[in-house]
Amino acid sequence: MSLTEAARRKLDVLREQLRYATKHYGRVEQLVKHKAGTAEDLDEAETEVRRIGNELRQAEAELAHLERHVREEDKQVALAQVALGRARLEAAQRQLENTTLLAPCNGIVLEIFKREGEGARVVDREPVLIFADDSRLRVRAEIDERYVSRPSKGQSAEIYGRGLGAARHRGTITLVKRLMGNKTMFTHEASERKDLDVLQVFIDLPPDARPPLGLQVDVDIDVDVTDARHLTHISAALRANPSVEEVERTKG
Repeated sequence: MSLTEAARRKLDVLREQLRYATKHYGRVEQLVKHKAGTAEDLDEAETEVRRIGNELRQAEAELAHLERHVREEDKQVALAQVALGRARLEAAQRQLENTTLLAPCNGIVLEIFKREGEGARVVDREPVLIFADDSRLRVRAEIDERYVSRPSKGQSAEIYGRGLGAARHRGTITLVKRLMGNKTMFTHEASERKDLDVLQVFIDLPPDARPPLGLQVDVDIDVDVTDARHLTHISAALRANPSVEEVERTKG
């Protein structure tokens, strides 16, 4: 039982005692008026009423003090309850945030794999959707291992292909990977070799070039060499055995 609760019960007892003492004083007073009681009995009853009244007022003051005074134990309990409430609020906010997908930048949604109500976890291998920044487009070209020493950053390239019709776009090489990899794009021609390693080269397209995303295209890279015949040979080789490129997204 807390001190405050004990003080309330003590106050109830004193009020009951005061009620009884007041009624007893009234009976003694009537007896004195009819000369059936003594003045001493009346004084004793009056003193008892005053004594209990004083105790009642003191108990009321103690209860008021307890209700207004905050003990250190009560303060710690209240602080713990506040911390628990904040932790529950943060947990609920995180659960709410998990229901909202935020894009890292401006762009468009290309494909949606999961709809409202379907579960998604961080460990899931399947994405919820495919999102991309389409403000700038990039071509990923695969260069056969025979020509890996020729491309370099800053070189100009021309992008064309059956899907582009008569349109041709000039781009600039912005990244040449330093690691060789397996060939992943094929022309499906009989003379095409599939066992060659390739070097990936990324070519940024101009802002006005808007081919469909994922479109396979061909690329001619302007290699800076002094022998014009060697330049023609490389361009012809890329044309005759073109490494099929794929238009990809890149952040602007």
